[in-house]
Amino acid sequence: MSFTRTRRLTTTAPVVAAALVASASGVAQPAGTAAKGPSRAAAGTELQTPQVAADPCDRRWPAHSTKPSAGAHSLGRTAPTTGGPAASRRPNILTIMVDDMRADEIRGPWMKHTRNLIGKRGATFRNSFAPYPLCGPARASFLTGKYSHNHGVRDNTKPSAFRRLHDGNTVATWLDRDGSKGDYTTAFLGKYINGYADPTYVPPGWDHWNASLGKTTQQARSTKLSRNGHGVIDLDGQFQTKAYGERGARLVSRFAKRKRPFFMTLSFSAPHVGGPREPDDPPGLRTPARLPKNRHLYEDRIVRPQGVRGEPCNRSKPSAVTDLPRIGPAVQRKIVELRQQRAQSLVTVDAQVRRVMGALRRSGELSNTYVIFTSDNGFFLGEFRQRAGKRLSYEPALRTPTLVRGPGISRGVRPRAPFTSIDFAPTIAAMARVKKHGRVDGASLLSAARSGESKWRRAILTDAGPYEGEPWYGRGVRARGLMYARYRDPRVTEELFDIAADPQQNHNVVDRERYRKATKRMRTAYRALRDCRGRECR
Repeated sequence: MSFTRTRRLTTTAPVVAAALVASASGVAQPAGTAAKGPSRAAAGTELQTPQVAADPCDRRWPAHSTKPSAGAHSLGRTAPTTGGPAASRRPNILTIMVDDMRADEIRGPWMKHTRNLIGKRGATFRNSFAPYPLCGPARASFLTGKYSHNHGVRDNTKPSAFRRLHDGNTVATWLDRDGSKGDYTTAFLGKYINGYADPTYVPPGWDHWNASLGKTTQQARSTKLSRNGHGVIDLDGQFQTKAYGERGARLVSRFAKRKRPFFMTLSFSAPHVGGPREPDDPPGLRTPARLPKNRHLYEDRIVRPQGVRGEPCNRSKPSAVTDLPRIGPAVQRKIVELRQQRAQSLVTVDAQVRRVMGALRRSGELSNTYVIFTSDNGFFLGEFRQRAGKRLSYEPALRTPTLVRGPGISRGVRPRAPFTSIDFAPTIAAMARVKKHGRVDGASLLSAARSGESKWRRAILTDAGPYEGEPWYGRGVRARGLMYARYRDPRVTEELFDIAADPQQNHNVVDRERYRKATKRMRTAYRALRDCRGRECR
């Protein structure tokens, strides 16, 4: 299906998007009860994907009558951010980002400190997404508050994400306007964006700069960092995740002594795959690095391949799924090993989160600091025949963990409002009480974090790709309970999933009569968002 650009939408576009699937609940609805979605596994138990008992290719699906989900029933503009608590000194802001972590991995025992120190003392967003589930585009969205079609980063390479990113207008430049009294001390430590390799280059807005360099970013014991644009910090022999945590804690302690508030991004590469390769790694499948002491952790808990629950229906899937071989027992065993190694990698991240939070507490600044924990994107572990990776805009790759604590945020709230990659920059700006510069596609979710916002008020544009020289393989819209996508694919050009009734996305209902009105409204939402800019995207 053609993806030619259309005339740019006027400011009436939010009205179109707000109407998304406003009457999706009005489609023909059979009697019966709705199928239950996936249960949330308790921390420390085996995390499982729910099974669909009926034949996944059966046109009579669902086996039990279900009511089509209401879709984007309440979509519209995001609620405005309310002002923060009065303070003579603006709050500090600490963002902790990991790489390729799935949303469900936050529930494991390997992340207990992160849950206890951030999530239970603040907000855990239940619907957090990376609209473009790929490192480079997702990180560019985090920095700019823009969708991929507006910041220009559509891949990790050719040319690199770093070369495509226009970094003169990011959240860092908003907070570090001119270095005058009252502005923020800004600091970056860890993985920046794919392709950054010149230690002498410091992007605008950053006062303290220790970004990892080139291919050493994914080398756990031979990482190199920029030394504020003047030479290189060589971490040779040090385990990267632990070294980042130690340096991050020292920076927090140093910045807390200053009069100016600080904004720091601590960006771990774990649990992304990387070297050095170890003798017990499964052949043909790359895995993350681990500390030797953690190599056998959770082997008794993680015994199944997360995303493999029988062969789903693939007759209505695009070629990126159907052209891959089925995942047999041998590959399933490799995916189990990959799951175990990811947990063994993340437990070190969790320890460093605890270390940095301890430094904040000892500095006396914890109560005046917003802390955000998130991942750049999710990850496949067997779903849709993807033995690993991301790129496709299905739930395992789109969903990310997002936890926020800080001044004015109630303990233990679980907002339903969607938090996406494009929302971090405007949310951080609201926390810092500074102005955004230029048009931003995302919205501040600070009020949702404070109130525990229970409504899903907008649609989200999703991207998958790139593909054969084109910027996207597929694009679509994620709304409340519904996922719609269009593809450049000879096999399948459209998909619609009722996420509430079919969380595994086995059943493409785009041609079902009961979903005719929902399909029409999702197509309208897609047309409203595909070229949106600024307010048009909200």
